[in-house]
Amino acid sequence: MITAIPNSFKRISTLIATIACGFTLNAAPPAPSPTGSGQASISFSVTPSIANEGEIIALEAIVYSANGAVPAPAGDVKFYRQYINEETLLLVSEHIGTSTITGDSAGSASTTFDTTGFGGESFSFKAHYVPPSPPPGAGFGSVWSSAIPVSVKASETCTGFTITADVAAGSGNPVAGQTGNWSYRITLKACDAVSNVSAQGGTSGWLSLTTSGSLVASKGTAVVRKQNNKTTVVLWTVGDLAAGEEVHLLVNMTGTVPKNSSGTVQYISGAWSAITTSTDEEPVTTKSEYTDRVSIEVQ
Repeated sequence: MITAIPNSFKRISTLIATIACGFTLNAAPPAPSPTGSGQASISFSVTPSIANEGEIIALEAIVYSANGAVPAPAGDVKFYRQYINEETLLLVSEHIGTSTITGDSAGSASTTFDTTGFGGESFSFKAHYVPPSPPPGAGFGSVWSSAIPVSVKASETCTGFTITADVAAGSGNPVAGQTGNWSYRITLKACDAVSNVSAQGGTSGWLSLTTSGSLVASKGTAVVRKQNNKTTVVLWTVGDLAAGEEVHLLVNMTGTVPKNSSGTVQYISGAWSAITTSTDEEPVTTKSEYTDRVSIEVQ
């Protein structure tokens, strides 16, 4: 297995299945109402079920008669967000919108939910059909949908610029003495606009750069800066990066896994770091943290 671990990750927090128990994602057109008492049936969907913070979630409910054959011609659908109150541990239902069904809507009602400010949270949505008085006909009694769970990924806090070793290729579990090709990718991301960016790192001692196409940069130029015993030091000169810009350097290598290395972890990269120099009258140089090293596990 090849391991390439970026500097940091965000994790999505998930609530216990108190909310999620029995949920059905993007339900198919409903079966007849199980009560047989004239209660309507409802199909409810939420898209997406895993959202990035700031993404808009679309909720849609389609209401049918109890036998599932006739769309509701009238009535309101009320939409709710459900979550567990962390202090009381009680289930809270928050009304987030109401949509009215008309004769032209084929029983459909919808609303949206803005996830801004909900990064890292998990909750669920439900829909409640409320018929007019009197109901539009037999089989159109009040009905609740099943709840659909949603997780919202937290947006990453990013300032300045970041550098990661985020992709690797080649045999992740070679045997000792095996010869082959390996590669890894260095990614630079500018959270804010930065100037005069460069990065430096290299290979492991048992690997050397391929004879052609060894350094492939999406921006700037990458060259061998020096050879330290068996390791190769690479300098990647990038230049200026705009806010949000992301660039990559692919490093291609060849070599033979060291003998007598069975059961050990062998690195295929060195630790990389990046620097940027401001264009102020008195330039300020900022250096990043070092990346993790990309490794393989020898059988």
